Amino acid sequence: MKRIKIYLYIGIMSFCTSCSDFLDKVPDERTQIDSPDKVSALLVNAYPKVSYAAIVNTRCDYITDFGSVYSGAQPGALFSFMGENFLWKDVIENGNDSFENFWTGCYAAIAVSNQALVSIDELGTPVSTINQKGEALMTRAFSHFCLASLFAQQYDESTASLYPGIPYVEKPETQPVEQYDRETVADTYRKITQDFEDSYPLMTDGSIYTAPKYHFNKKSAAAFGTRLYLLMKQYDKVLEYANQLISIPSQFETLTDSKGEPLKNQDGTPQQYISKDDPAFSFVSNNFHPFATTYMDASGYIEMRSYFCSSSTNANLLITEALSSIAWGELPFYSRYGLSSTDIGKTINADNVTNGMWAIPYYGTSNFYFIPKFTQFTKQESLDASNFLPYANIPVLRMEEVLLNRAEAYLMLNQYDKAIADLNLYASQRFVIARSPASSRYYDSKELCITRDKILNFYKTKLNNTDHFINKYNQTDSWSDLKKGILLAILDFRSIEFYNEGLRWYDIVRWNIPVTHTQANGSKSSLMPDDDRRVLQIPEMATISGIKLNPRNNVNNSWE
Repeated sequence: MKRIKIYLYIGIMSFCTSCSDFLDKVPDERTQIDSPDKVSALLVNAYPKVSYAAIVNTRCDYITDFGSVYSGAQPGALFSFMGENFLWKDVIENGNDSFENFWTGCYAAIAVSNQALVSIDELGTPVSTINQKGEALMTRAFSHFCLASLFAQQYDESTASLYPGIPYVEKPETQPVEQYDRETVADTYRKITQDFEDSYPLMTDGSIYTAPKYHFNKKSAAAFGTRLYLLMKQYDKVLEYANQLISIPSQFETLTDSKGEPLKNQDGTPQQYISKDDPAFSFVSNNFHPFATTYMDASGYIEMRSYFCSSSTNANLLITEALSSIAWGELPFYSRYGLSSTDIGKTINADNVTNGMWAIPYYGTSNFYFIPKFTQFTKQESLDASNFLPYANIPVLRMEEVLLNRAEAYLMLNQYDKAIADLNLYASQRFVIARSPASSRYYDSKELCITRDKILNFYKTKLNNTDHFINKYNQTDSWSDLKKGILLAILDFRSIEFYNEGLRWYDIVRWNIPVTHTQANGSKSSLMPDDDRRVLQIPEMATISGIKLNPRNNVNNSWE
């Protein structure tokens, strides 16, 4: 059996509490959980107070090393995690955004979930605790997923039984050091999906909570299901949960030429756009982040952050509080890593398959730009402490992800027209016709419509490039150019929509996308699809108790 020390924290306390403090407090905390209301209070801490985005953002593409912060100084120690991740190091520092803090933070949340389940059982599982039981199981699944998706190989049915997973903890710990077996990736995901499927029927609409966006409910649980099953390549399950949130477009209009004749794609299929009378069109208009309107009119990045993280924003399905410097780290005043004008030119300002203009505002000074997304606040370390810790509000599940997950699922099930319809739904909320002044810009369903021919024409060069990742590093020889092109469109949309939110890392790993980083001194290095560092290294504190590190046999550490 492998052994791993996992610091667990029960009750209303920070996961940063020392292990000795925990052992002192656990018995008292457990004896107090003697009512459904106290179980509900306990579950507030069943959500990891850490950020996966913080530890993977600078590992991704479209990140520039400016050599210093905007003032010319070096960033403080609080932001050293960004540099170590930019260099794809196995982060060894133990700050708020370290691998160790993420690891212990997730297991701390799992400990709360497990204690809630024990307490519910001790109460006799009354009807009044059914929702709490669902929340405890769902949070346990979510926290384990956060760990497995980063610290173990990505799930592949054909190889999942060959690689080690992560310890799946299903009961409260009673000793300072427990023994656990990593088992396999297959075992880990089998338990995640079991917890998910057991908990989903117990979910409610969230109305029982005073702050429903900070708890799993029917909507946020379904959104998590689309992410979970997309990574597991169980595309029918993605559709099952996505369709519970977003209706399927059913009303289409046919594009016509100047004579009113119907336009067709080269393969003879009609060129169609979604009618604005379609319920799905209305739904995304009311339930996506309003980048093209409200956010474009924001007075500055602080106001946009406030909009983006607001619990009143329909697009946000689950929001968490994370002990993290991620919100400060996206600003040029504190970080030396961000979007350069070159990066902007390759992403937001680049040509795209709609022929329109991205309606996503970005801010910056000189050559350093950023897309503001997270609100920062501080909490006192303890009642008698003078130190304050940085926290961020982070929307971890959004409606936009559900739609793009569904589009990919349709694609992988060879339902191309449905995938394209979802791309057009997405485009209706993110693209406008470039006009001056900005207030005159708008989305035109006909002019910006994505069609089969548009996709093939726009991605033609990449599709014909044998060295492009879609051809070189993926098993796509049997795919049509249309299927490859639709996937590239989905990945392009995801890379900009979820910039700085961590989801790009999952796409890089899932689709074997090489990443090249350039340091301020000009030296370059690439993280290739077979590099072992695509699986994050398990923290040193875990290896002390016997658990094996992830392999580092194939690593390119050279910078030239």
